[in-house]
Amino acid sequence: MGLFDGLAGQALNALGGGSGAQAASLMGPLVQTLGGGGLSSILGHLSTSGLANEVESWVGTGPNLPVSPAQLQSALPTGFARELAGKAGIATGDIHGLLAQLLPDVVNQITPTGQLPSPGAVLPDAASIWAKMLS
Repeated sequence: MGLFDGLAGQALNALGGGSGAQAASLMGPLVQTLGGGGLSSILGHLSTSGLANEVESWVGTGPNLPVSPAQLQSALPTGFARELAGKAGIATGDIHGLLAQLLPDVVNQITPTGQLPSPGAVLPDAASIWAKMLS
């Protein structure tokens, strides 16, 4: 197991369990998808689909509200999970559970000042987000 896989396993265990290998596979494509305006788009979909309070907590500087896999499945754009799962090489059926564990903390790490990054801003890489999630 590589260093990144080990960090992924530690981070996911800290978040309440799950497969470290799947999380490691998902992290890079997730961060890449959120870059280039993708973060605003995804958070907009979630907010208008009934998860505005959750999204606000992830972007804000206070505690993150949890989200369930079922909430994400109904709120995310059609095809998003399938595309992300394909990029990560994991089963589509596993994606919403992993996103429910990862997305609040990933968004929180991308928005440390409580503000969305400007369009085109370079986001932190997946490894640095994992390191922050572990600390």
